[in-house]
Amino acid sequence: GAVPLDGVYDIPRAIGGARPARRSLFYNAFATPAENAIDGAWEGASPVSFADPDDPPLLIVTQARSPVRIAGSAALIAALGEAGGEVLAVPYDHSTINRAVGSADDPAGETEAIMGFIDGVLGALKPPRAAILDRPKRRLKLGRRQRRARVRFRFEAKGAEARGFECRLDDGTFRRCSSPKRYRVRPGRHRFRVRAIAATGERGPVKRVKFRVVDRRRQVARGSPVRSTPTSDHSETTAQTPSNSRKPSWPSIAARIARTAEPIRFIVR
Repeated sequence: GAVPLDGVYDIPRAIGGARPARRSLFYNAFATPAENAIDGAWEGASPVSFADPDDPPLLIVTQARSPVRIAGSAALIAALGEAGGEVLAVPYDHSTINRAVGSADDPAGETEAIMGFIDGVLGALKPPRAAILDRPKRRLKLGRRQRRARVRFRFEAKGAEARGFECRLDDGTFRRCSSPKRYRVRPGRHRFRVRAIAATGERGPVKRVKFRVVDRRRQVARGSPVRSTPTSDHSETTAQTPSNSRKPSWPSIAARIARTAEPIRFIVR
């Protein structure tokens, strides 16, 4: 955008509405009527003759006491189309209009109007933002026969108009995509990212979404109780024997041996 300060944009209109003394200034600056009849110099020097909708918007500051300048400024805005801008007529003369910009003494609010126009133009030039409309749950469970989960993301552009989007999943690279974007993902933690692309090609901020896919089969395998192996009768008997039971004494062992073994004779020499 641009902010012209009290200019002349339609030379034929300005010459036609000027006093004789001022007309001579236009003749010296552009062309006399005779010269203009030959090559159309007045039209060639008028910005309104070349303005079209492809030009940036304008905030034209002009004198409120000059109907001719107001009309010329309005003609230039009309030539720019719908986004042409506006005319700001202030109660200043030509020199005061220039001095009032940024001055503390500006009762007409010229500086405030100019800053508001600039903020609006810069805001429109900011790249669009991607907004997530629909996303998977933060935690997804696979079915018994599923090995991958199907996920879907819907998104749109906020702010300026976007000419497209770029998407990225996990460690992959950004690639052109459209809404909705679908994936088939394995169990684990995942991160989806999307950004909008402005008409100028500038990329907007990245919008991130995190989610996790859980395999229920592995959870069951890890969380199932461990079954004990049946023991033999001997083991059970041994296990039931109190650990503090009394051991047989030596006399009883000798008596058992005496009952089952042959008599042992000792010869003492």
